[in-house]
Amino acid sequence: MESYAVEKEKSPYTNDPVWAVYHVRADGTRGLMERYLTEQQAQYMQSYWTDVLRERERYRSDPTYRQERDAADAAEAARQRRGEFAGKIGLAVVGSVLLGFLIWAGGQNDGHSQYDDDGCSVYWRC
Repeated sequence: MESYAVEKEKSPYTNDPVWAVYHVRADGTRGLMERYLTEQQAQYMQSYWTDVLRERERYRSDPTYRQERDAADAAEAARQRRGEFAGKIGLAVVGSVLLGFLIWAGGQNDGHSQYDDDGCSVYWRC
């Protein structure tokens, strides 16, 4: 059975004591997860990773829990997609309003248009 162990050891960089969290695999091999400055941090992370292992084991062994979990994950993913889509629509609306304003403001040209005061086009002689 997999587990996590906390051990006090010397820091590889200084002579200060640190607490290391090791992942102990089912075959007995160990792998360093992380080193922490306080024992409380190491114990907290040990309990966190132990809870993760329990969650994974429950997901593998309990089909009812797996269905509930998958349904909850699918609902959350759908909610996030809707939020992302709404954000993209909002960005498109704001961008088009800004572009429309810039086109409108650029076309004002201090009250002058392509027509002179007499109504003749600047491109066409009257």
